[in-house]
Amino acid sequence: MNKRIILIAALSLIMLAGISLRVITAQQNATPEMGSFTELTLELSSAKKRFVRLEPIPVTFSLSNQTEKEIHGHASLSLNSKYLDLYIQYNDGEMQQIEVPAKTLRYFGVTSRNIKQGERFRQRQLLSLGLDKLFPETGVYRLQVVFRDDNLKEMVKSNIIEINIVEPKGVDLEAFNYLSQIDAPDFFEGVTNTTPEKVIEFVDRFGDSSYAPYAIYQLGQFHFLRGDYPEAARLLGKLAGQSDFVFSDQVSDYLNKSKDKLKANK
Repeated sequence: MNKRIILIAALSLIMLAGISLRVITAQQNATPEMGSFTELTLELSSAKKRFVRLEPIPVTFSLSNQTEKEIHGHASLSLNSKYLDLYIQYNDGEMQQIEVPAKTLRYFGVTSRNIKQGERFRQRQLLSLGLDKLFPETGVYRLQVVFRDDNLKEMVKSNIIEINIVEPKGVDLEAFNYLSQIDAPDFFEGVTNTTPEKVIEFVDRFGDSSYAPYAIYQLGQFHFLRGDYPEAARLLGKLAGQSDFVFSDQVSDYLNKSKDKLKANK
């Protein structure tokens, strides 16, 4: 009798061990649940809401995973890629997809990855090309961006922001007339070795205009990259403390590096 009881108990333990082993193995082999690309959160923002005509418009794109799952996606947050599209609505018209002018062709290259819970990606972009076509009249414009997955099959829509384009006055009007007359549609796209004179003239003449911070930043960056740290520090110092300037963090970085270089060269 005792032997039979012992045998039954042993068999029971073996069965329980097998069940536990199967449960542990199943847990180890289980694939974590993945979220959908459409569950990502896309946010659009701008540091300011009011712009004079032809003033560059800075926008910030923010992509985050606010779910409790990983999501397969990417972070190609550029309007020069095929994965991010801009939509604009003027006054009470329809929201229309706009082809944003660019110096280079839009690209398809993207690095896909799993976006973890709580991860966030941010990118700033300056709308500075073709402003006379993007925002041809004064008034209220509503902007929205749509972000697509690497197969261009799923999408995420951002919130909608409003910006107000107004007529320039005073020094802004003088700067506007200057920009309208010169043959430089990419004036705010960056200073090159062949263009600093135009930007220097603009800053000297219209340094108090709404357009000036973008020109000053480009000129300061240009002098920094050339190794002219005194001039870079002088120019970028004019923008120090302007927290609403889209490139304020880059201004601080260039300014600090310029000052460090000056101290090292003493």
